[in-house]
Amino acid sequence: MAKDKEKYMMFEPGDGWTEREQDSQYLNKNFEEHYGSSMVPKLSLYKNKQWDKISKQYDPITKKATGSLGNMYKLTLETIANANELQSNRIHCDNYLLP
Repeated sequence: MAKDKEKYMMFEPGDGWTEREQDSQYLNKNFEEHYGSSMVPKLSLYKNKQWDKISKQYDPITKKATGSLGNMYKLTLETIANANELQSNRIHCDNYLLP
């Protein structure tokens, strides 16, 4: 390691320490907030006949979570959450994204 590392290295802080202000003009109110860093638009913006058709297949897996697909969905979310907990180098984790 160089003794005069300031000569060759530059320190730039990241944004991991920032907090979101709910009244910020940069916060897009058209997206759900409870998904963490995932960008999921509010259901009221895209619910239509096509969405109803898709949700009839998707809801039993995610919301009602019965049967083998429902169990697999729950286990997948639990596995991702456990993997995120084991990563001590991350400050913000999203259980809907792969680690």
